[in-house]
Formats: sequence, C-alpha cells, structure tokens
Amino acid sequence: MRRRRHPAAPVLAFGLIGLILAACGAAAPSQSVTSPVSQDEALEMSQQMLEAYNDGDYAAWSADWSQVMKEAIPEDAFAAFRSETMANAGEFEEIESISSRPGDAAGVVRWESNARFENGTYVFMIAFKEGSRLIEGVNLAPAS
Repeated sequence: MRRRRHPAAPVLAFGLIGLILAACGAAAPSQSVTSPVSQDEALEMSQQMLEAYNDGDYAAWSADWSQVMKEAIPEDAFAAFRSETMANAGEFEEIESISSRPGDAAGVVRWESNARFENGTYVFMIAFKEGSRLIEGVNLAPAS
C-alpha cells in the first residue's frame, strides 16, 4: 500500500537552505564514518529537539548545534519553520526508530529517525562531522 503524502509536505523540508547545511553538501557519500555520538545519544538529542519543537523553545532546539548552524538558522527562522510545520504535521508524538548512515559529504554521519507526528510519520535527520559532537545539519521530511 502506498502512503499518501500531505499536499503541503514539500514545505516541511524547512525552506531555509533546506535545513541541511554545510556538513551535508553534494559531495560523494563517504564510505565509512564513525559516528561521534552513540545511537542512544543521537536518540536523546533528536528527542530533545523534537520536544523543543513542540514547545517552541529555540534554545533547547539548537542546544547541540554548531555555531555555523546557529548563525544560519536563527530563532526567527525556527519560529517560521515551526509555524508551517505545526500547521501541516502537527505536534511531535514519538520517535519510532533511529538508524545511522553516511552523509552525502565525506566525513559526515547522519542519524535518521522515523518520527510520528499528529498527522503522519516524518524522517527527522541530524548530521555530524566526524570527530565533532555538534550538529551540523538537520532536516524534517515526510516519510516515503
């Protein structure tokens, strides 16, 4: 059975720079990257960010971000993203699963969560550069 997408789903990819930043550029995928955070840590970070999304708490949403991310996605951009996403996806409810994979750029690892929201399941991604525990990329998109 094919899952039907919400008509506004493309908007949820956080229009501001697609929300995937420098660490997730268009370079060839890396072969083997060691994650700087464990699965449990990535799950906790993702959970805290999505709870902060529900609360509209930018400080908590961006607590584990690199300075580059904070400069690229300031509080007003988060508020606009949250407003659009709440209107379409609704509130975050729970993370159903999480897994890692190499990022699109060399030296990057991505943790992708299947996250249930009021109006469907979405993939929430956080990305790290090898050797750094600070988030360098984030994205939210409808699950396919």
